[in-house]
Amino acid sequence: GNYLWGRWSRPHRDRRNLLITAAGYAAMYPLLTSAFRDLAPLLGVGILAGFLAGGSDLLVFNRVVQLSPRAERPTFVAVHNITINLVACIGPLMSTASVDQVGARIVLAAIGCIGLLGAWLIFRLGWAVQSVRAEEVNAEVATP
Repeated sequence: GNYLWGRWSRPHRDRRNLLITAAGYAAMYPLLTSAFRDLAPLLGVGILAGFLAGGSDLLVFNRVVQLSPRAERPTFVAVHNITINLVACIGPLMSTASVDQVGARIVLAAIGCIGLLGAWLIFRLGWAVQSVRAEEVNAEVATP
């Protein structure tokens, strides 16, 4: 997936592509996983999620790089990586504790709804700062 998303990634399509990948990976994967009881359909769901995850990771990282000032870029990338890894560490612990209380299907459905909300927020807010950042870049280039 990373190879194809890298080829498909263009500035004018990134917002749309990120909505597709984030909604598919963060929302549709847990929702579809909760919908099927058999393993056979879950194979297709897993393959699709893996394909979309590569695009989501690539597009979010590209956005972090686009929006970070050149001098502070290593700090922005570090904070991005720490955040991703904290969620990857704490998320399974929290979901396992929740499954014990309410059941796997309910937890997966809730995670899917949170994923939809996250995809929508990235789509709406992730590009809201574009014009401000573009003005800063133009000011950096214009100053001698």
